[in-house]
Amino acid sequence: MTRKPKQQVKEIALAAAPEEIWRAVAEADGLTRWFCTHAAVDAGLGGALRVAWGAPPDGEGARITLWEPLRHLRTEDTSHGLPVAVDFELETRGGTTLLRVVQSGFADDDPTWDSTDRGWDLFLGNLRLAVERGRGLPCLHLFAMPSHALSPSAAWDRLLGPAGLGLAPGEAPDTGRAVQLAPAGEAPFAATLDLWRPGVAFGAVRADRPERLGFTVEPGEGPVYACRLVFGPPGDATAATADGWDRLVRGALAAAP
Repeated sequence: MTRKPKQQVKEIALAAAPEEIWRAVAEADGLTRWFCTHAAVDAGLGGALRVAWGAPPDGEGARITLWEPLRHLRTEDTSHGLPVAVDFELETRGGTTLLRVVQSGFADDDPTWDSTDRGWDLFLGNLRLAVERGRGLPCLHLFAMPSHALSPSAAWDRLLGPAGLGLAPGEAPDTGRAVQLAPAGEAPFAATLDLWRPGVAFGAVRADRPERLGFTVEPGEGPVYACRLVFGPPGDATAATADGWDRLVRGALAAAP
């Protein structure tokens, strides 16, 4: 099987020191604040990085093939056949750190290509909140990944509708725009859209505290991935448990159109 001649490359400039970004991508406690709910890292060249959602990771994970602290981390995962590499490259630019994420090794017509593309957009928004506004605060990381029998457009509408995140009807959203959200069962609050790919990926950061809600919709009848990160004392969390967030997402997808 041949490989794609292109790579997925994502770049984000973060108002944080390289040490903070390195901890976020190369340490288990850092990874669970923006990427996954469980992580284990055997640090150093030849070590391994294992991530999971919902339950602790098992298996060998991704092998660490390059380890240059504060500069460059590369992992290689062969669990799905062809090796897929992920590079995290850090570069200091004045008072910011540029993080470049490069994922390579996809086979031609790889079905995970689009999913990975939208996933990095969602996760890197989480990372920005974690290192810029969540610094030093406890993190509540909620996620839900239910399957459904809806079209992608229908799933998108349900998740943003009254039974989901309650985006006010009649708005014309775009990245950077202020919106009003009212997740089912909660009081409305102001937020700023930081990810808006209609029918594909959504992300919004709450205005009054470091909290982000986001989701991606997979092609066909694939699952959605919905996450909610709340940074701060436990009393700040409006979605107190992972079960509560899962119920909200599943309820939205099951709601009447």
